Amino acid sequence: MIGYVYKPKRRQGNKRKASRLWRARLRMPWDAKTADIPLGTTDKQSAQQKLAELIKEREGERSGRIPTKAVREALHKPLAELVDEFEADLGTKKRSAHYIRTTGNHVRQTIEGCDWKHISDVDAGAFLRFRATLRTRKDEPLSERAQNGWLEGLTAFFNWLVKSHKVIKENPLADVGKVSTKGAKKIKRRALSFEEFDKLLKVAGRNRAVYHFAARTGLRRGETKQVRLYDLHLDGPEPYVAVRGSTTKDGKDARRDLTAELVADLKGIIPSNARPEDLVFQRIPEVPELCEDLQKAGIPFLDDLGRRLDFHALRKTFNTHLAVSGVSLRERMAMMRHSDSKLTEIDYLDVSMLGLREALAKLPTVTPARADSQIDSHATGFHGQDTTSAGTQTDDRADAQAIGNQDDRHHVALSGSSGQRKEIGAPCRNRTYNLVIKSHSLCQLS
Repeated sequence: MIGYVYKPKRRQGNKRKASRLWRARLRMPWDAKTADIPLGTTDKQSAQQKLAELIKEREGERSGRIPTKAVREALHKPLAELVDEFEADLGTKKRSAHYIRTTGNHVRQTIEGCDWKHISDVDAGAFLRFRATLRTRKDEPLSERAQNGWLEGLTAFFNWLVKSHKVIKENPLADVGKVSTKGAKKIKRRALSFEEFDKLLKVAGRNRAVYHFAARTGLRRGETKQVRLYDLHLDGPEPYVAVRGSTTKDGKDARRDLTAELVADLKGIIPSNARPEDLVFQRIPEVPELCEDLQKAGIPFLDDLGRRLDFHALRKTFNTHLAVSGVSLRERMAMMRHSDSKLTEIDYLDVSMLGLREALAKLPTVTPARADSQIDSHATGFHGQDTTSAGTQTDDRADAQAIGNQDDRHHVALSGSSGQRKEIGAPCRNRTYNLVIKSHSLCQLS
């Protein structure tokens, strides 16, 4: 180990003059280099005491008795500054701009709402109370999925502090479980049929191009909003739009080919003086405006099953139209940018448009039933106990005619008066049957 204090000297003219302040040179046994540390004092004894404290501190950090200097500084650093570092680190990991912005906003609003200044102030109960006060734009409580989204943002932040900075040993919100989404209300969407889609484009006016673009590329609302003119390549033999990873949900670049009809619509909305960095769509219709366009086309916003036609339903329309046109699942997954086939086959597929009745008609026919194979209901049917034929004068012993297998313990009799089927046996163990026989005998005596 190397550890001593000294005053650095510098040459002034022909003499070497010592500095006023003491410094220390220190290298612990496990260090690779010697550190030169300013001590900020003119007194030698104070300098030596500071050096001794530094050595003790380094030994404590090495043994784990005290946190490192970086951790101690982070513990006293405002949480707001740590969030800035967290967002910067997410950017280096190529996370999408949408994820960074959403996660950062959730963490900042929680810190402000819970009045957390430093890490030591973080409390799971305060987070739960704050989250319960959050409301949507319609002043409604957050959905189960939204509540879990806030928790996931905070969890990502605190896990980052654990792994990157070693500031805390564990996530202080680790005991907060996710809200169950089983049976939770979800937005149900349907796809536009080919006829409905054509009707909508005919009456959409200035919104025609954006509807057409969303339903033939599958881009989400936020992705569509950020498409710029330099992303469009319309004049080549294979026109396409380049989707930048900075605008996508998964943070990956993508390419989407464009149909000839869509290319014509896009060229029709690009002004002659447009610059390459200009947005292709200056505005994306909100739900009220979309409802007006649907009403013009005679298409209901909600169908009989409560499924809606909002802007995101155009993405479902894209996948459903591909499926109806015979595009394979793997191709549709690639075009929808899905890594899970369940999303493509369940969440973004309108099964009602798959032609299930036509599929049923593909089954082979069966031989129709013959008329003489039908069984006479009067011979084998059960007509009830109160339908006795008039004028019948038979006794109980002649009331039934035994049929069936003689080896069977039970015999079946057909009533001559009403065609009623009764089970008899020796001895009879059915109380209900005894009551029926007595009632029948009384009726004949009367």
